This record gives sequence, structure tokens and C-alpha cells, in this order.
Amino acid sequence: MKIKFWLLCSIFFCSCGVQKNRIVSPSGKSASIKTPPIMVEIDDNFYADKTEMNNFNYESFVIWAERVYGKNSEQYLFTLPDTAVWLRTPLANGNEKFAPLFEKLAEVYFQPGSLRNFPVVGISFEQAKAYCHWRGERVLEYILRTKKEIPIDTLPNSETVFTIEKYYAGKYYDISPDKNIPYPEYTLPTIAEWEKMARGKSPKNDANFGIDLNKNRLTENSFPFNIYEYAHRPERDTGQLSITMPIFSFPQNDFGVYEVIGNVAEMTATKGIAKGGSWMHRLDESKISSYQTYKEPASWLGFRCVCRWKFYEE
Repeated sequence: MKIKFWLLCSIFFCSCGVQKNRIVSPSGKSASIKTPPIMVEIDDNFYADKTEMNNFNYESFVIWAERVYGKNSEQYLFTLPDTAVWLRTPLANGNEKFAPLFEKLAEVYFQPGSLRNFPVVGISFEQAKAYCHWRGERVLEYILRTKKEIPIDTLPNSETVFTIEKYYAGKYYDISPDKNIPYPEYTLPTIAEWEKMARGKSPKNDANFGIDLNKNRLTENSFPFNIYEYAHRPERDTGQLSITMPIFSFPQNDFGVYEVIGNVAEMTATKGIAKGGSWMHRLDESKISSYQTYKEPASWLGFRCVCRWKFYEE
């Protein structure tokens, strides 16, 4: 378990991108900042994940919680996706043809190694927010280790676990914190932030879908998104059901962000509101200006993080 966890971390939390900017706090602190891991820059000190969060990277959160708090702990159980979302999918109810598929997906979709590059689903709003906060702590922990500001702790437990609050309060192994080092604040995007990310940079981009459709159409009558019409277009009618697809399956916009439209709808910072549509939503439902509502985890609902660097202020 220890080897597997640190392998995940070495891939996910490895060095940030090219140093490009500086941030200045209201009190006058200044520091250089870089693009956080697996993200792209959308604006000054505003970054977004290249892709929707996938099973592989979310699994690192689950493994970490099990390792630190134990398999029977509330903290570990809280991280687990609700795999029964596949059984609650409308297409699974009373459909003899597709019911076995959804039963199988409930069994294997989040199993390690099976569909690791597929977007994670079955996640609640609270779990997504907790993941964002946890991710920021792990990235800062990695940065501080590389700067030799804190020791390497390969066996953290509930008492010794690193948190942003403990470090800056001087309560992490009684180490005096360097408050001139900023921390990455990962969150779900606001509706406005998500729409900015989705629209891209170029005025040639389609206002509804955020890419240049003339360059990215698959056929004259189809669109390069994993939405209901893509899965059911006539030339692709094999009698099989198309659901989520691996990340990087469709073109990026000119920010370098993939699958903003379709595949899975993405939670925003407003609870109950998701954007972008999914494999279950039609084109008109998936426009940048549209939104989807939810009350619980679903097989069509995922998330991606955004990030800003901040100074820890008292």
C-alpha cells in the first residue's frame, strides 16, 4: 500500500509548471508562482485542470485516507464514490438490454486499474470540495518537502498529518512556518469561472461550445463532444450504449482544457448546479450558458478543480 500511494503521489503532485508570474498580498508580500500540476493557466493566478477528474487521481485521495485514518474510519468511508449511481441511471431501470451493463459498471467502474482514465462519478458536492482542499494540502506539502522546510513523513497518522492550517500556525512538528511561501487554494469553479474557462480565448470560438467548430467537427452533422447525439448518431449506430469516455478523448479548447462540453457534467461552487452537459444530455442542454441540476451523486456528474495561489494571512 505504501509503495502504491507514493507512486500515485509522485505522478500527481510532481513539480509545478513554468514560473511565469508573481503575486502580491495586501500586506505587501511577494512571491513567484507557477502553474500547478496537471493544470493550465486561464488568467493571472487562475488555473484549471486540463481534464475532468479521473478515477486514477481521485483514487489517491481514497488511498491516502485509508492509510492515514484506517479502513474503518469515517474519514476513509467518506471518500468512497457511490458506485450505485450506475444502478440509478434512468437507462438501467426496466431495460433488460442495458441492465447487465450498468450492474457491471457498478461493480468495476472505480476498481483500481480498470477504468483509471475515465472521469470519476458517484461523487457528492461535499466530497468534491473535500478533495479540492485535500489536494491543496498535498501540493503544498510536496513543495515544502522539496524546499526542505519540513521533514519527509512516510507514515503519517491522524495526529501527525500535514495540513495547511497546522503548518502556518506553527503546529506541524513545531516548525516555524515561512509565511512568505504561498499555498495553492483548490476549489470548485464558480459559475462565472467555469464559463470563462469553457469559452476559451479566441473570438472564433463558438459562443455556445467554446471551440472552433469549423476545425473540430467530426462530420457535417455531428459535434466533437461526448453528448447524447454523439453516442447515437446514425453512422455510429451499433446497437451498443455509449457512456463516459476516457479523458483526452475529444479536442481541447485554446486554453488547453479538454471535455468542457459533454462526457460528464461538472459541479460548480454552487451546490446543485453543474455545467457542460454529459453523455446523457442533448446538445441544447450542454451549451456554455446552460446548466444541469442535481440533488445527489449521479453517473453523469463529475468535477474539475480550479486553483489560485494565496498567502496565508492571519
